[in-house]
Amino acid sequence: MVTSLRSQKGLKIAQQTHADMVLLATLWPRVFILEPTKAKNVYPLAIGIHQAIYPATKARGMSGVRLRRALRFYCGRLVYQYALAKGRPRINLTGRIVASVDEDHQRLAREKVREILQKKSCKRKPQKAKHRRPESAKIHTKPTKSPTRVEVPPRVLSEHSSEPAKPRFRRTLTLRRTA
Repeated sequence: MVTSLRSQKGLKIAQQTHADMVLLATLWPRVFILEPTKAKNVYPLAIGIHQAIYPATKARGMSGVRLRRALRFYCGRLVYQYALAKGRPRINLTGRIVASVDEDHQRLAREKVREILQKKSCKRKPQKAKHRRPESAKIHTKPTKSPTRVEVPPRVLSEHSSEPAKPRFRRTLTLRRTA
């Protein structure tokens, strides 16, 4: 019962964080880009940008904790980490370049990208290997002829008219021969 309450709380926090990200993206569309198709426009945020964001978000009912959670989510995304690793310049709330990315931050971002990609590859389900019998265990049967395909013509006349019906698709039957 405790795990279900935790999962419900986690779901609520995730939904709230998503709503907060949408709010940030509507307030500063040049800075917070959520669409994956516009990944080339993602730039690292200026250091300390949360201090400039907080007054505007507080006026709209977002607490400091929710702001930190939303910024952590945005900055933890793979696209953002790629931008950091590439060394793209940092931008402020107007979208202007204010600083470059340090070497330490680039190195940490490259490690984070590797970590994210590794987690993604682990989450994928491995394909099941087909279970095959060894040659000695196979059951030998008489060779059979391959199935024969017979074409079935469409109705010659339609039900309500005397003209021939137009075939909508070609029907085929597969017949198996038995010994």
